[in-house]
Amino acid sequence: MEGFRDVFWKGDEIVWRNLFKHYLLCLNTAWCLWATCREEEPFGWEHIPIYHSENISEPPQQKDISDEICQQFLNKDEISHCIEILAGQALPIRRSELAVYLRNIHLFAISIIHDCYRRRAEAPKPKPELADSISKSLDAAKAVISVRSKFVAAHPDAAKLEAFFTAHRQMDNQLDFINRYNGTFDGTQKNRNFVMLDFPDEYVRQIDNLVYPNWYTACFMLECENASVWGSCGPAT
Repeated sequence: MEGFRDVFWKGDEIVWRNLFKHYLLCLNTAWCLWATCREEEPFGWEHIPIYHSENISEPPQQKDISDEICQQFLNKDEISHCIEILAGQALPIRRSELAVYLRNIHLFAISIIHDCYRRRAEAPKPKPELADSISKSLDAAKAVISVRSKFVAAHPDAAKLEAFFTAHRQMDNQLDFINRYNGTFDGTQKNRNFVMLDFPDEYVRQIDNLVYPNWYTACFMLECENASVWGSCGPAT
């Protein structure tokens, strides 16, 4: 179908580690923007280095921070285990499934970034209950991968697997909607919600652009209302 893209992820441990590293570098930029701007200045994906995550002009101090964040995150036993399992999957991983994994590890990634900057400056310590939430999210990530393995063993069908994770993702989105409706999340704090809530799902959509970047076309015809022209000669012109 025109415009349909069946994007999926599959590779060895090196590839998966690099994907998580790219995610961390983009999230680090978003976290820094939020820490600097709070809600005073809006920011979005146009400020996130999807294409240029390795900035050759960044100061050495910032590179040290980025390296430490990646090291602390990737050396976590639960994350290493997840990467090992993902690398060994026979069926490819599509958008909904990847988004579910990223949502589960997102809070842990935020805590790594926060702690890294806190050790270098007078930043507030995280709330005690955050550690429990992080532990539960990592346990959930392991549980989801375990469920995937059992599901694939019983239903070795890529379409059924995609439907399973699409339903899981929709359930997460419904819970987010309920929390927003009940006021658990402050809808006026757009920058905070961008970093803390929306980032994993949006990241999956944004990295499509690494494979299919935006493109533009120009037409110099005097008449452009003939549909048959656009179906054949127009695009080539």
